[in-house]
Parts: sequence; structure tokens; C-alpha cells
Amino acid sequence: MVKRITQITLFLVLLFIIFLTYLSIYGVSTDKFNKLISEKISERNKYLEINLNKIKIFLNISNFNFELKTNNPKVFFRDKEIKIKSISTDIPLSNIFSTKINLEEVKILTHKNKIQNLIDIIRVYKNSPQLFILNKVVKDGFITIDSKISFNENGSIKSNYSVDGNIENLKIELLNNNVIENINLSFLI
Repeated sequence: MVKRITQITLFLVLLFIIFLTYLSIYGVSTDKFNKLISEKISERNKYLEINLNKIKIFLNISNFNFELKTNNPKVFFRDKEIKIKSISTDIPLSNIFSTKINLEEVKILTHKNKIQNLIDIIRVYKNSPQLFILNKVVKDGFITIDSKISFNENGSIKSNYSVDGNIENLKIELLNNNVIENINLSFLI
């Protein structure tokens, strides 16, 4: 009897280890949360529309959290597409059983996008004279961004975010109508 209980216990432990290994390497795909996430984003900004592909859920054993990741979501802001490579976030295991899930950090990696489209989006959230002038002088160019955005308990963005990016083929027209073309640079904010 004891031998049988030991065999069953070892089998269950082995099955549990295989399951955890599978979750940490391959993850689980789901699209059950896509509609809910899209609706929540639309509630915050009626001009922002997001169509998510399947969300992959991975288990990160070292940090005791789940990583949620989606690749190539379609993001539209006032009918302008923002090409995103991936969006990912970590959710602590303790938050899974909570009624309110707090995001601590979101990582966004983009494909090449028109700089003008991103300036338009930023101006909706934080319009300033500098952004108005930037909007007027930038005529063309592409930007790729790798960002990490941290959030407070109430959902507002913390000041310790990081935005790492590259600008290619920037064309600006100065206030005296001089044009500067083919500017390439990297930046870190």
C-alpha cells in the first residue's frame, strides 16, 4: 500500500514538473482575453483601437510570475496604423487569485513606423509647444522603439520608464525653410 502511494505521488510530482517545464518553455496560447483587453483600451481612449493576436502565457519560474506576450498586434490611432512587433508584461503569481490585476511593467517593441504618426499620438496625451513645433518641422522619417513602461498602483505611468529607439531617414524643414535630410540617430530616454 505504501509503495503504491509513493508511486502515485512520484508520478504526480513528475507530471507537475513536466507541466511547469512545458509552461516555461512553450507556454499556452489563448485568445479569450483579447476582446476584454481591446474594450479596456478603448475605454481609456476612444481613438485607440487594438486587435490582438493570440496571447502566449509563459511561466517564469525564477521570478514566480507569468509573462503574457502577443506578437504583431494591429494598433490603430485615428485610422493610422502603428506597427508593433510585440507587447509583453509580467504578472506575479499572487495577482492571479486577486480580483484586480495590477500591471507593473509593459514592454513594447515596434517595427518601423512613420515619425509623424507617433508625434500625433503623443500630442493627444501630452500636447506642448515643443511637440507642436516638432509636428510642423518633421516632414518624413521612420522610427523603431523598444520601451519599458512601469506603472503605479493606480495605473499611472511612473517616471522610471525607458524608451530606446532609432530614427532613420529623418527629413526636417526648419523655420527658415531650409531642409535637412537623411538624418539617422539612436536615442535613449
